[in-house]
Amino acid sequence: MNTVQRRKIGWIAAIMSGALVLVLFLVMTISAIDSKPSVKRKIVLELGEPLPPAVAFFLNDIGEADYIEPPGSEQLERIGSHSVELRAGNKTYNSVLEVLDRTPPEAETIPRSIWMGETLEASGFISRFSDLSPVTITYEHVPDFTVPGVQKVRILIADDYGNKTFLTSELTVLTDTQAPVISGVKERTVYMGDTVLYRDGITVTDNRDPEPVLSIDTSKVNPSAYGKYEIVYIATDRDGNSSTVRTTVKFIEPRDLSVTQEDLDRYSDQILDKIVNPEMTDKQRLRSIFDWIAKSVTYTGYASKSDWRKGAYLGLKFRTGDCFTFYAVSRALLTRAGYECVPVERVASAPSRHYWLLVQYEGEWYHFDPSPRTRGWEFVCFMRSDPDVAAYTEHVKEHKTDYFTYDPEGLPVASQHPLP
Repeated sequence: MNTVQRRKIGWIAAIMSGALVLVLFLVMTISAIDSKPSVKRKIVLELGEPLPPAVAFFLNDIGEADYIEPPGSEQLERIGSHSVELRAGNKTYNSVLEVLDRTPPEAETIPRSIWMGETLEASGFISRFSDLSPVTITYEHVPDFTVPGVQKVRILIADDYGNKTFLTSELTVLTDTQAPVISGVKERTVYMGDTVLYRDGITVTDNRDPEPVLSIDTSKVNPSAYGKYEIVYIATDRDGNSSTVRTTVKFIEPRDLSVTQEDLDRYSDQILDKIVNPEMTDKQRLRSIFDWIAKSVTYTGYASKSDWRKGAYLGLKFRTGDCFTFYAVSRALLTRAGYECVPVERVASAPSRHYWLLVQYEGEWYHFDPSPRTRGWEFVCFMRSDPDVAAYTEHVKEHKTDYFTYDPEGLPVASQHPLP
């Protein structure tokens, strides 16, 4: 091998050695580059989702990573971008956590019915909805509330970030063709000169109108002449539906009536047979008698006061009268039921008269007065003590002077304690 050949071989070996060094350098450099963590520019989080782990921000597998200061719950509960600082190994990295709301509202609808002429907000069709952002509920097209029948409605629910949900429901527009119902109308028998309370005990109800109008036609009534006369009750609701009920009022003259004790006992027994029985306690019997009188006798402001038996008989037969009637009927029924009672009358100095009873129960005497009271507080005068009636009298004295004021001379001493 000559000198030239040896030089060529040396050059080739030198070149190959340098190339090998370069290759080794490049391999080491690439390996170092590949081992350096790569961080995502940002992560998008849906509103309401939990905070992702720190390793989710890295493009390659780095094993473990932590937030240096993780976003708080307040940040995760509102839309926006939040800077985050991460630690992997002994190095720190920066990225962005962006919270978005891209979820449309969820909701359920219900069908609704309204009366023609009424309106209904779109939200009235929604039975339930859920969304993490504020929402508005509107009609896609407002329905026609003036057309009776069934129509489809489209409801739009949109949150503040543009997410929308369309739902379908059903609207029924009703027309009212049902007339009001008049209750409590009955034939009336009253005395000549009596004030007839035509509305007493009458009620009017309607399927829609809470205050239907009641008119009473008494044009055929002549209260100055004996006889039976027609009364017409007419009720009309706001949609023009009306109903009519007819009855009669009969005017009689009670002065010529002759009542025997046998007649009164017979009427009293008929009532007592229906409202009391041997299984009742005395207190229960007394209360049953009181309640029947209070509910069955209508106050008209007039009664014949010539004799309590006549007043009781007329009250039991016609179920109308004034406080004297309530007292007389009470006296008849209580006496016939075997209870001792004595009449009480308001003091003579009072501007008007009033009558009631003292009734004995278990050795004590109590005030018994089922006649109605229209002023002052609600006061049921069933077996009341003297302090009870005195308190009521004091309360209503500006309307009814000396209401239960009486002269105790000659009367049993009324109880000072409430009924046990």
